[in-house]
Amino acid sequence: MSVLVERLRYDGFWGVDRMRLCAEAADEIERLTAERNPQPARKIGGSYQADGAVVARFQTRAGLERVVFEFNEPKGMLHIFTPEQIEGAA
Repeated sequence: MSVLVERLRYDGFWGVDRMRLCAEAADEIERLTAERNPQPARKIGGSYQADGAVVARFQTRAGLERVVFEFNEPKGMLHIFTPEQIEGAA
């Protein structure tokens, strides 16, 4: 939870409902910010291995988790993999 939200709660500035909504918004902002920071990773298994970074995560319509992997070489190439195919994607 953000420091500002904590301070406002202790100062008694907001009611409980506004506090809860603000805390949820702060948590969501932190989650989205973390997703935008690429995580160094390595594509493993299959016919090739590669170094790069996980730049995004999402769920398919069937509810399966996928990761978007950006290759170091060729620079900027993106592929979608299962988390099991990416070392460091956990």
